Amino acid sequence: MLTTRQKADYLMQVVKLRKLMILKDNPAFTYQHSNRKQAISRVHSLQDKIVEAAVDNQVYGNSDSVNHQKTVEQTISDALENDRKRVYKADDNRYINTAVKLNTEKYSEILNNRLNIESVKLEAKIEEEIRKSKYNGLSEAEIKKRLTSEFGDTAKLRTANIIRDALHTNEVNIGFIHALQNGFQYKVWNNGRGKGKVRAWHRARFISSVSIDEPFDIFGSYHAEMMYPGDLNGGAENVANCRCWLSYTNNRPSNLRRKGSSSRSNSNSTQKNNDRTSNKKSIGSKIKERVSSAIGSARNKVSSAKTNIKNKISSKVKEKVNATITRIQNKFKKEAKNVLSSNSSKSNKSNKEPMELPIDAEELTRKIKKHIIGKDAELISELIITLSKRIPNRHKEYGAARFITGQVKKRFTSNNSKYIKIPKKIRKKGLENGLHSLLHNHPFGESPLPSPEDIYVYMLYKVRFGISFNENGMVILRNKRPTANKRNAKKISREISSIVMEIKLNYHTYNPNWCDLTKEEYYKSLNEYTIKNNEYFYKLYKQRLKKYGIDIIFIKL
Repeated sequence: MLTTRQKADYLMQVVKLRKLMILKDNPAFTYQHSNRKQAISRVHSLQDKIVEAAVDNQVYGNSDSVNHQKTVEQTISDALENDRKRVYKADDNRYINTAVKLNTEKYSEILNNRLNIESVKLEAKIEEEIRKSKYNGLSEAEIKKRLTSEFGDTAKLRTANIIRDALHTNEVNIGFIHALQNGFQYKVWNNGRGKGKVRAWHRARFISSVSIDEPFDIFGSYHAEMMYPGDLNGGAENVANCRCWLSYTNNRPSNLRRKGSSSRSNSNSTQKNNDRTSNKKSIGSKIKERVSSAIGSARNKVSSAKTNIKNKISSKVKEKVNATITRIQNKFKKEAKNVLSSNSSKSNKSNKEPMELPIDAEELTRKIKKHIIGKDAELISELIITLSKRIPNRHKEYGAARFITGQVKKRFTSNNSKYIKIPKKIRKKGLENGLHSLLHNHPFGESPLPSPEDIYVYMLYKVRFGISFNENGMVILRNKRPTANKRNAKKISREISSIVMEIKLNYHTYNPNWCDLTKEEYYKSLNEYTIKNNEYFYKLYKQRLKKYGIDIIFIKL
């Protein structure tokens, strides 16, 4: 008869055995390792041929070098494509297919270069080995046998590591694209292996979580920016033998939360503490008296000490201190004047390009009336013309709000502002009287399509018309359900975020060398691509927002 403890131990053993069998029989798990082993085996057999050719060349002097380029490309291609089928089974995702193709090209080049370097080193080592006297008296066949056994494992460990790195980069890259397409907003860096084996600068607690379309800042022996673990932009120092991974979330990570986000919990806890201490007023009053008397005596001591120190300072020291202060003040005044003069000259130069719409008021009203019937068309036209005339620099962003009362308020936002900031006075009036429209210009060279932040503001303040424009054109968002869409503001903004991600993915497919560009060059090139394909992306906006009762109108200026 088994005891309770023995039964529990027996059940635990059964559970462990069951888990082991499931893990062993899991086709995805076994397929992952068999695919990796197959790729490594093919590269190792290729390396055996390279070693044999190098030995024959040194012993017999009649061997040709092995052309390994095609074999390497085919091996990497098969491994990454098989891995793609395991991670993401669908074949119709062109972004993932393009990523696999680019990873194949990059890692084929890395492996080919590694084999070339190792071949040169191997030739030199074999030549040096043959010169030694220990091979005297041996036949050519015996020399070949000994050299092959000695150098047979050359570079096999490094080539196996390259295969593993290629598969890791491919898996994380596919997961990243999949997360983008599913509308996740944030990504979190996670350690790949046990404590002590992870690179110090790859530890998750040192790498801040970021928005999904922004790179991680990695600080090793040099600063690098990586979109995901295994990103080749990080260099060999960050990619080689890295096993870190990402998790994705729509909840804002702690390092990106605004200050005071936990004020509710703090206020609740203080309220509870007040309730607990309310019954102990008598004890608290006594403690308060003692503390106040101690503080009073301490203050008296400090004030007396201050007066003693002041009296000890001589008049000569005071004069020296005053002279030093005046000298420093004069120096700062001169520097401030120079900075102000240089800034004013720069601002004068930057403000030489005012906003000029390539259309007059009548023509603009006529085009708007094609899509919007009634007085709204004239109001929108008037507002756009009013704002455009007040924009002193087309490379900066400005905004204005119009209320149902007909009043126009000007609001100039900061340079490169992503969020339309409305002053408290204007916001209060707008919510009282009802906002009619909210509009802003996009800086010159950008697409006029509204950003997710623009859409969020339009929905949040229940505007009937949200307008973004520049010399490239004008987009009017007509909001037919202001009250209902205010509740869905975040959801609608995420819908536009997915379109923006799709624009970026399309651009990355169009320009595979985007990762070699600087940040300024990248955004300039991305905007040019978006403007060029504006009609296609405008249709995406129209299709995705239709279910929310939102109509998108694009007018070419």
